[in-house]
Amino acid sequence: MAYATQETRAVLHFDADCFFCQVECKRRGLDISSIAVCAQQHQDIISVNTKAKEAGVKKHMLPAEARKLLDPINGRVLHVYCEPTCGRVSYAPYRAASRQIIALIRSYLPSKAIVEVASIDELYVALPGTLRDAEALAATIRSAVLQKLGYVMSAGIAGNRLLSKLASNVAKPNGTLTLHTRQDISYVLAHTKSSKLPGLHPYRHKLVDSHPMVSDLQRLSLQELGNLLELPQSACEKFFRWCRGSDDTAVVATGPPTRYGTHSSFATEHRKVMGSDGKLEVLYQCLHVPQHSLVIRAVPLLVLRPGFTFKNRSVLDVTRFTLVLHWFHWFHVPCKDKGSRYNYQQH
Repeated sequence: MAYATQETRAVLHFDADCFFCQVECKRRGLDISSIAVCAQQHQDIISVNTKAKEAGVKKHMLPAEARKLLDPINGRVLHVYCEPTCGRVSYAPYRAASRQIIALIRSYLPSKAIVEVASIDELYVALPGTLRDAEALAATIRSAVLQKLGYVMSAGIAGNRLLSKLASNVAKPNGTLTLHTRQDISYVLAHTKSSKLPGLHPYRHKLVDSHPMVSDLQRLSLQELGNLLELPQSACEKFFRWCRGSDDTAVVATGPPTRYGTHSSFATEHRKVMGSDGKLEVLYQCLHVPQHSLVIRAVPLLVLRPGFTFKNRSVLDVTRFTLVLHWFHWFHVPCKDKGSRYNYQQH
């Protein structure tokens, strides 16, 4: 099994702490170390710094709720960058910051290093050699990114891909954690929520009470894990290995993603408008367009049944008792353009 104690390969996971908060504070000339701040995209909080977390702000909280917590301590809720001409969300400054960070990290790596860019603010690096060599390199890279670019990075170092990511999560904020021994691995698994394992977030409601931490899942047999998640054993085999720290997933050399999603998020209120069987519901949503006075209230989305989705989203405009069906356009723009992707999902 691929544990972090092996000395023939090291995997590093670099993750920028509260990336969107850092970029927005730098762009606005704010000192992120001295204030509580979170980043807002539409009606969703997508990034939270440490001071804001201490005040009770959480990701995916409504911005209005975050402001109530931050206003008494002079904190800030910062909306992500929007194009000045149309007010549409653009990831241009975040892509630029990501490119700078990735290029700087690459400049410190040996020629045999394999780099996998996992997202706009995180990447994996596979290195030949020992964990201690990787630990020294990670310290050099984190220092360089802070001094030359002004961004705080955390790093996790282990013998496999999964454990390196879990280690960087535990190392936050502004830290490095290396898993040298089995005891180090046990510590990380005991301090990681079960829902943080890749693929387990949709099952968090099944885990939060009985098996809240990854280490708690180790008490289950493969069959018991399948029964808990209501999945076949074949689908649970990877979770069974991962909760024990075993992962043979390779780090694959990739560049940055060709597209980044800027998904719309709204405050929602569910109301049934017809039928008692739950097959027709209207999802009333309030859409606030940044930097504009336009506010569209009670935009309902059709939900036929749990799990039902379709590519062209139907939007119902309720005027008194009349339902008028409109087709809502779902568009997709490459990253090299200044556009963004709006993906309206049904839940």
